Amino acid sequence: MGAEAAGLVNTMALTVGAFVQDVHTQYHQTRPWLMLQEGKLTGTSSIMPQKRNPYALNTLRLQASQAIGDAMTALVVAHNVTPGMPDYKRAQAQEAVDSATEMYRRLSAMLDGLVLNSGRALEEVNAEYSTTTELADVLQRDADVPFRIGHHFASDLVTYGRQNGLKPAELPFAEVQRIYTEAARSFGIENARLPLTEAAFRKALTAENMVASSKGLGGPQPAEVARMLKEAQSSLEADRKWSQDARGRLQAVQQRLDAAFGKLAGS
Repeated sequence: MGAEAAGLVNTMALTVGAFVQDVHTQYHQTRPWLMLQEGKLTGTSSIMPQKRNPYALNTLRLQASQAIGDAMTALVVAHNVTPGMPDYKRAQAQEAVDSATEMYRRLSAMLDGLVLNSGRALEEVNAEYSTTTELADVLQRDADVPFRIGHHFASDLVTYGRQNGLKPAELPFAEVQRIYTEAARSFGIENARLPLTEAAFRKALTAENMVASSKGLGGPQPAEVARMLKEAQSSLEADRKWSQDARGRLQAVQQRLDAAFGKLAGS
């Protein structure tokens, strides 16, 4: 049990640490779209008045490292003790669990203090070509264009756009059509025409369309996110009930044990 608990702590702490690093990356930008609410979770630099130090991220990352360290200690101790002798490895596993519990307390406080600038986030996506995979998917899904052709076309489109300093929404449709024809020619298809209207092409490159089109389990579309949240809430409630019932059973057993011991001591 101790080694299993330590392994779970290690996995949880790695996940939290990676998440913190992703959020911390936003503080490397001049115009972040995801930040901590100023005040309790941040602090002003003692030298640079314009800076807001993300203390909550720093302390959470440190706590995740502490949890990993405690988990590793528990595993090393477990490895060093005879399997039938658990006396020396209970405390270390409990310390790892305690560290993970504190880590999640800090994670909860940090999540409550996250501020999302949705307009800035959308601007970030629209500034580059991260949605071009969906363009290739649309060509395959709606126009039966082989994915390798659509992928080659999308890649050439990105090259053209970057070389000319254009955002996806700024691509001239005539050039888009020309690039598609040339991409198809490289696969031996002559005089191919882009099977999308300009409106359909523009829509395919939007972030909203890419999110809405991801209809698989675990996808980012609002309906699926709502389903996953509902499922997670149900699972959490079931876990809470199990924990409450288990504590009740343990307490009842302890009371019976104390009563039996009392009878023996009295006799």
